Amino acid sequence: MVWFYFFRKSSGDKLAFLNNIVGVFESEIGTDGNFSEKAWEWK
Repeated sequence: MVWFYFFRKSSGDKLAFLNNIVGVFESEIGTDGNFSEKAWEWK
């Protein structure tokens, strides 16, 4: 699966550096239960 995300945080938050970042991520769960995820910033 491929997903998109958009970060919007308040300026005083610890994650404020992520403000207005758009990204794409891909998640995969194997039949054995293993999970992997990759993420990229969309510029």
